[in-house]
Amino acid sequence: MSLVASSSSQPSSRGEAAAGRARGGGPALAYPVADPRDWERYGRLGPLARLQLALRNRRFGRRARRDASVAPASRSGIRPLGAGEIALVCVVRNGLRYLPDFACHYRRLGVDRFLVLDDRSDDGTAEWLLGQPDVDLFRSGLRYAQSEWGRLWRDRLVELHGGDRWYVGVDVDETLVFPGSETRSLRDFIRDLERCGQRRSMAPMIDIYPEGSLCGVAEDWPQGGAAQARDVFFDGDGYEARADKFCLSLRGGPRRRLLGFDNRLTKFPLVFADAWTGEAGASVHGPRPLARNFEAPTAVLLHDKFHKGAVEEWRQLVEENQHFGDGMYYRPLLERAATGDLDLRYEGSVRYVSSDDLVRRGFMRDIRPR
Repeated sequence: MSLVASSSSQPSSRGEAAAGRARGGGPALAYPVADPRDWERYGRLGPLARLQLALRNRRFGRRARRDASVAPASRSGIRPLGAGEIALVCVVRNGLRYLPDFACHYRRLGVDRFLVLDDRSDDGTAEWLLGQPDVDLFRSGLRYAQSEWGRLWRDRLVELHGGDRWYVGVDVDETLVFPGSETRSLRDFIRDLERCGQRRSMAPMIDIYPEGSLCGVAEDWPQGGAAQARDVFFDGDGYEARADKFCLSLRGGPRRRLLGFDNRLTKFPLVFADAWTGEAGASVHGPRPLARNFEAPTAVLLHDKFHKGAVEEWRQLVEENQHFGDGMYYRPLLERAATGDLDLRYEGSVRYVSSDDLVRRGFMRDIRPR
């Protein structure tokens, strides 16, 4: 049984009573876009909006906590990152099912080190991670909710290893895809971002799901069974984008279509961490500084929360009561699963093919040099 500490269920900020229902004041934007020229409408912020963001960013920074308790799990202590190394920051609980293919995928993209906070796993996750020479494992005395749903831990791991460098930040059920990622590396993608003057890549979490019902026995994933290597589907329509209080907010997917949940899909899996960067006091969906969170999506995260066997993960999430809203996103799914009717496909479902197909369908902007 596996359980992923998924940040997609986190509240966006303190005082937001219903994460996923908040709306910003910006006009709705088409997503996915029908024409690449439509991306030019994204990221347009007027002087008043920028002033409001600056004031909000200052307020978020003032309330940010920096009291995360993080310690290395091995006696080797904290190993400094080498010049030019790309590190991946991750928080995980009971993610053993995902880890081999997760590590394989990100190693292939060019990740040199994995900085992983294990949140009291009991399925062999920690033991597996300790056996990997490119993994630095950390633990904490805080519980997941006490760490602001992982925000304090991720900030602390970056602080311990140094800023002014690029970091990958993903969960173990998230597969990063960017234009040409089948043959291009993270370093290629970073050069694209730097050439465009961007210090982070925005990527919506696109929920993927298999053919048939999610109920029943967990499927055996083939070797190399990362999300893009399996036969999976995703919602091809029903999304919207608009500027809200701290990011360009993308919403939609099967949770909205089936259950009416309107949680944010926006994340930033690749970030240049400088002195102003942080999630504490803000959100994984809108890290500080806020003004950097409104560019068009340049990547996609294939979100593997709806696979065969996922029902047991949802049940454990609800039982442990460590997720936002007492598992509010998972209880209705468990109710539907109890009826045996949990096939997520519909007439708009699209089979995943490649990163270039996502570009063609308008899910991410292609910033590769022409």
